Amino acid sequence: MAIDMTKIQKELEQVRTEHAKRLLNPEDVIKFARNPKTALHAKFTWDNTAAAHEHRLWEARHVIRCQITVTPGYDEPIHVYVSMHGDRGDTGGYRPTVEVISDAGRYRQLLVEALADLQVLRRKYKHLQELKAVFAAIDSVPKPKPKRMPKPKSKPKRKAKSKPRRRKAG
Repeated sequence: MAIDMTKIQKELEQVRTEHAKRLLNPEDVIKFARNPKTALHAKFTWDNTAAAHEHRLWEARHVIRCQITVTPGYDEPIHVYVSMHGDRGDTGGYRPTVEVISDAGRYRQLLVEALADLQVLRRKYKHLQELKAVFAAIDSVPKPKPKRMPKPKSKPKRKAKSKPRRRKAG
């Protein structure tokens, strides 16, 4: 069942306007969404066992993402692991950053993903004039050349045998 996003936005706005400081508070959203008649209700996992497991997965991702190390050749500490889009299938996964930056293909893919992430930030903050120079710097980064797919080996074409055509009885 598709959920009407405008209905969700209206419900979120209702929750926000009912807040004493007119802030949208996650605790208030959950309280509101407990009502099964709301559109927000369908956005939550109400089975506590499943919700607890999902929360632990989120915690595990957080622990993984927070690991940093000092790596020779880098002035600043870097993250020990990186999650690449192609690895995020059903179970997801993280690769050691050092392995990714040491492999030309994976490095290129990480750069493509980083530039895409920066475009998301641009869309989010495009109304902030103070960031105009930051966006210009992003634009100055050379775009990685797409990896060329190998051309398929062409097989010699065989002449199709012509089949005699049948005439319709008429």
